[in-house]
Amino acid sequence: MINRQALLSDLQRLLTRLEADLLERSESTDVPEVGRTLRAEFARAQKAQRTAQNYEAWRTDAITQAAAAWVLSCVFVRFLEDNRLIDPP
Repeated sequence: MINRQALLSDLQRLLTRLEADLLERSESTDVPEVGRTLRAEFARAQKAQRTAQNYEAWRTDAITQAAAAWVLSCVFVRFLEDNRLIDPP
């Protein structure tokens, strides 16, 4: 049986860690393509008038969306594996 509260708490902590890691990578000179990609996407969003936010606020939202998508994807794959709907890796 799944302890929903414990799972939610664990996933929220994981989301926070992922957001921090992605933010660090977006500012890192070790992986400059992450920051370049985000800035290019921000420029496209501005040009298409899909955002009125400044870059930092937009980046925070984009990072949260990416981290949440990653967590949800992992949970979904685990559900599929646990229910033998796909073969384990």
